Amino acid sequence: TFKGARLEFRLSDALSDAVRDLSLEAGVTQYMTLLAAFQALLSRYTAQEDIVVGSPIAGRTRVETEGLIGFFVGTLAMRGDLSGDPTFRTLLGRVQSMALDAFGQQDLPFEMLVERLRPERDLSRSPIFQTMFVFQSGPRRGVHVLAQSLQRGSLAFDYMSVHDTSRGPAIMKLPEHIARLFATCSLMGIPIRYAEQDLIDACVATVVLNPGAHSLKISALIPSIEVELVPQDPTVSVFIAAYDSSKDIIDRNVGEYHSARHLSLKVEHAISNRRVDIIPPQAKVAANYTSGMFAKWRARKEGYDDILLLDDQNFVAESTTSNIFAVFDGGLVTPPASRVLHGVTRASVLELAPAIGIGVTERDMTVEELLRADEVFLTATSVGVWPVIRIDEHQFCGGDAGPVTRRLRDKHKRIAAGEDSEFAHWLTVCAPS
Repeated sequence: TFKGARLEFRLSDALSDAVRDLSLEAGVTQYMTLLAAFQALLSRYTAQEDIVVGSPIAGRTRVETEGLIGFFVGTLAMRGDLSGDPTFRTLLGRVQSMALDAFGQQDLPFEMLVERLRPERDLSRSPIFQTMFVFQSGPRRGVHVLAQSLQRGSLAFDYMSVHDTSRGPAIMKLPEHIARLFATCSLMGIPIRYAEQDLIDACVATVVLNPGAHSLKISALIPSIEVELVPQDPTVSVFIAAYDSSKDIIDRNVGEYHSARHLSLKVEHAISNRRVDIIPPQAKVAANYTSGMFAKWRARKEGYDDILLLDDQNFVAESTTSNIFAVFDGGLVTPPASRVLHGVTRASVLELAPAIGIGVTERDMTVEELLRADEVFLTATSVGVWPVIRIDEHQFCGGDAGPVTRRLRDKHKRIAAGEDSEFAHWLTVCAPS
């Protein structure tokens, strides 16, 4: 019949937070968690183990369609397997696998599916499924412009690179990046409440759900709006974003994007590197990058790509978002870990260089000594090993990458591409569970 009823209710904030936390811990989306709960409820009411519900999907799988006006929405048949009396965590894993498979088939119109399957038709009900599950997040609470971490610079973050390999997309040194995020939170007293493994799993799930992503950023912040410097509500939220830097950010911004294969650096004398007595240089927190950002901006206007920061004793420290290495007589010299950010790619080079017969020394180094180096390069997650061809007016290697730099750069690229079995453990392959 056409008789029915409508029941509206609102999930409490506590229950919404519990759904979000469970989804994060399980490495699934909130849509998958709620779909699993809905199918479990239908199974309980109907005493059936094979539950099929319909679910709308946006149908805008290509960037080119995002700004178009028109109706692209399709319908997916979401089939839940509740056989064997599974625990909810087990069911959640099944729903995740099923949903990812279904999302991959969203270009197939539902009408064509019905035509191909030719189910028995009955005017009293729709074919394939008789129940719809529609998930609309609606207005998100998001992060307010007055959030404590945005106003005070207390946002902790880490950036990771995602690489295409023969085994699928893979995150370079994922556990090390998450460990560094927790180290930052510990140094700054940010009360992050998640387990490291939960965030590792969530990062993998985020990459799986965003095919084509080559960048991954995780942020831990205090989103509450505060009156005082010390937060009244110190609850920490974690946000994870997987994206393609070029397509999703650079191509959409106005203005010209600055890029360079080889770098020219300006020695920054006006400001020093991050001071231990203010914010430890090992803390990857937003406030630690403010002075460097403006100094780098000034250097760009003078024709440089980046700046070289000195510590409070005038020794070479690092660049704004990169660590620095110098080559002397075939060996590497880099500033000690006590004075710089503990870069994950820096640690990779410290491990990689001895493995291929290149010695490494960590010690203080003056600018004058650095300018006498045979080669200089930076290390950064976004690019790996990055040749420096000029510091102030001094040029290195005739304006090209030196032989040691090229050797390390090429080795690192092969590892990132999954072509080096010796260092395969550096990669975390992201595949649907």
